[in-house]
Amino acid sequence: MSNEDLTRQLLSAIQPTLRQAGFRKHGATFSRDRRDTRQFVQLQKSQTSTATCLRVRINLGTFLLPLIEPTDRSWFRPKLGDSHWREYLEPHATGGWWEVQTIADAERVGREIAQMLHERWVPELDSLGKSAAVAALWHSGRSPGLTERQRADLLARLDRAVPWQASA
Repeated sequence: MSNEDLTRQLLSAIQPTLRQAGFRKHGATFSRDRRDTRQFVQLQKSQTSTATCLRVRINLGTFLLPLIEPTDRSWFRPKLGDSHWREYLEPHATGGWWEVQTIADAERVGREIAQMLHERWVPELDSLGKSAAVAALWHSGRSPGLTERQRADLLARLDRAVPWQASA
């Protein structure tokens, strides 16, 4: 099986779970808009993947739309790398990356990822569907995917952009 065949199989295995949660597929990235956030789930291929062995992980992100600068609102389209909250999924047993070499592997890994998304990560994303929820997380001192300095800077920007929401 080729790398691309395995990728297609993995994406098709997780797509129903994400579609049910309101995500739309664009290549290897799924996205949805929630209140004042844009959320992402992305299948990332490792640089160490080969033509016959696919190594993948799942990246998650939430972008806070109020943090788009007013002068950028007409053209800026957030992507996963712009997210203000980030996490990634990895295999329970090995950590790091899933390895997929056959269609059977892709089906098994796809089921595992879909189950993890359904049970833990889609509900987590649901809970972060408003900027105020991310701000509350930041106020608690937690900021997955950010440094402490980034957390403080973004929280200050959010407080200025939507003060009634950020402190809620």
